[in-house]
Amino acid sequence: MDELKIKGWHVSGSNFDKYDVTMDHTIFHSGVKSVKLSRKDSLYTEDFITVMQQVSAKNYINKRIRFSGYFKTKDIDGWGGLWVRIDGQQFEQLNFDNMQNRPIVGTNDWNYYSSVLDVSEEAEVLNIGFLLQGKGELWADDFCLEIVSKDVKTTDFDNLDSYPDEPQNLSFVE
Repeated sequence: MDELKIKGWHVSGSNFDKYDVTMDHTIFHSGVKSVKLSRKDSLYTEDFITVMQQVSAKNYINKRIRFSGYFKTKDIDGWGGLWVRIDGQQFEQLNFDNMQNRPIVGTNDWNYYSSVLDVSEEAEVLNIGFLLQGKGELWADDFCLEIVSKDVKTTDFDNLDSYPDEPQNLSFVE
């Protein structure tokens, strides 16, 4: 990975040295540049790279927030998206959405994406960012963090929906 400084943002992930993070002055949604995440090889497909930042939750307590941005992709074999994680005082996760249940895959022209979460009274830190997992190229541009009304539907990742209500096949007969 090339060492790239983007004011206010930092780079993280798993084996993120397998990725490139660059400023692209030829492909962008608006303005004069975008951030490009890319990985050419297909090894370690579970690896990911994220560009993120952390802000105090104090201005968003008991509010509904929307983190949004525009993405363009090419040949994503894995997935990409934006993400929001709300942490409490001991860095416990209070709320989370990473678009894994509505991933950006393949090749796409510029599209708008968003994550909407409620910020509870216990919130201390908002973590916001975007990621690429696996192979491909992802361009990101025009992000916005805003307070929205309660009639805007949340996009929380509810992992309880992915679990069955009861244990299954306990006798291994099926």
